[in-house]
Amino acid sequence: MMPRGAQHGRLVQRLAFVISPDIVVGGGYQLGQSYYDQDVSEKLESKITFNALWATAGWGNDDSRLNTYLGYAFKYHTTGYEGSYNADATIFGVGYDRRLGYHWKICGEVFFMRTMTFVPITVTARYFDAVQAFEFGLTVTGIAASGAEASSWPVIPMVSWVRRW
Repeated sequence: MMPRGAQHGRLVQRLAFVISPDIVVGGGYQLGQSYYDQDVSEKLESKITFNALWATAGWGNDDSRLNTYLGYAFKYHTTGYEGSYNADATIFGVGYDRRLGYHWKICGEVFFMRTMTFVPITVTARYFDAVQAFEFGLTVTGIAASGAEASSWPVIPMVSWVRRW
């Protein structure tokens, strides 16, 4: 049972302030939509539209940095089976990265959002240069949250690529 279509899009505006050489604070706004279309059952189809406000604080430098995140997402779900409903959620997160070489870092992140059924913990290796970053690693999804049962896929691979245009 493969999805007929999964589409995601978002718009992000952010800003940051350097408080001292080792302290940066910032925040931002995100608008996004995720659409999942499934041939097999309408129960699996959904569209999520969200607006999110968030703040972050970072301690450290490019060689070693600890970041904390706090946000709130205003989420509106539309499903073929359950109808439409709001699922607003507070978001907490902590991340850390450590330089291993000129173009390499090891990174870790953990997030919690009230409406998620698990707490994702991600560890990646990051290769980067002046305009792009490529990450690969693993995300542990076996920690249940919000009254849910543990995931049937306790560890999943994670790959991402980001480019500054």
